[in-house]
Amino acid sequence: MQHYTNINSKLYAELFELGGDNLLAVYAELKYAKNVGQKAERIKIYKEQNRNIYHTLKQKTNISVTTLRKYIKILIKENLCYFDTKGNFVLLGTNKINKQYKSKKTVKIEIGSYQETKLFSFRVRVIFMEKQQKKAIDRKAKQTNIIARQSKGYFTTIQERNFLKRCDSKVKDIDYSIAKTVLSNQGFSKLKHGEDKSKSSGHYHKNKLVKAKIIHTERRFQFLRKGTQLDYLENREFDRTVVYKNGRIYKELVAHFTTDIKEAVVYKKLSHLQFDVIDWWINGGK
Repeated sequence: MQHYTNINSKLYAELFELGGDNLLAVYAELKYAKNVGQKAERIKIYKEQNRNIYHTLKQKTNISVTTLRKYIKILIKENLCYFDTKGNFVLLGTNKINKQYKSKKTVKIEIGSYQETKLFSFRVRVIFMEKQQKKAIDRKAKQTNIIARQSKGYFTTIQERNFLKRCDSKVKDIDYSIAKTVLSNQGFSKLKHGEDKSKSSGHYHKNKLVKAKIIHTERRFQFLRKGTQLDYLENREFDRTVVYKNGRIYKELVAHFTTDIKEAVVYKKLSHLQFDVIDWWINGGK
């Protein structure tokens, strides 16, 4: 059995803006609970006799009633769910959502506990950022190879020449042979909250991803010069990224990160995700 649910990518972007990963996790858990129930429950989650519907939802999602009440209120306001006249919980169907957003493209959110699902929702954006950087590195590699062949007098195709024209404004000046996917603590913070937050917040959420084995990070250093402990302390006053080790002074660079982890928290890692509309969200909905 596959423990994930599909969410329309435009809806993912809107829910993130409305309530972040908390709201996305509640919606994903409710959608998953509705789809894995009995055949009749694929339409709605039925209220049990002499029992409040929120207690039924809590039993099916393992999310507290307080949290459910808070975020279902937002989902109702957005016309994504409602309670029918008999008190049953009804979630808007996939076909209606796709018609509303004029798109069938989805992202997959893996389902675990509520806390895990929030991390899996965050992972969607982290993987997107990684893929964007990898694309830039690949474009730079292709650009460099074509230019090298041109300089040696080799024939280049029309497609290759057109590719070079498109690269002028898109490909950054990077050394693709040593380039790695990187994201600062500030970057993790912005990716988590959708806006600039503190570096400490980014460091906290990055560590949660690392502990959950969703990402792997690796520190990077640039050698500056040989020096004494006194030289290091003097430089440290002006630059907190300076590091001293074995008589050498280094500058700490933005850490490398990757989502290429063999195992995740509970379930297998997702093999494929679609992200093009999240690009729309990252660019401010333009």
